Amino acid sequence: MDSGNSLLRRIDDNFLLESLDSLLGRLKDRLRVVDPDALGRRVGVVTNVRQDKKFGFVRSWGNDYFFHLSDLMDENEWAYLDSGVAVAFYPDEGGMKGPRAAALRWLG
Repeated sequence: MDSGNSLLRRIDDNFLLESLDSLLGRLKDRLRVVDPDALGRRVGVVTNVRQDKKFGFVRSWGNDYFFHLSDLMDENEWAYLDSGVAVAFYPDEGGMKGPRAAALRWLG
């Protein structure tokens, strides 16, 4: 009886994992249709802002990304950027001075 219950739980777990994996694949495919660039975006947290110099840094996936006021999609959001604030951006790894956060958006 215990073996049967254990086997049943494994089957249920595998079924759930496979179903979730399938759902995730379908969601990604749908997202590519709606907004093909969305999968390249990252979410990060502002770690430092120099209001006087109009630049700051974002931490995401273990990396720090520089951003400038000109990197914001809406410069009116500059007033909301402070340490600990969540933002979305496109990582630009090819910068001469290091990684940069492009098309930065405040997530409110």
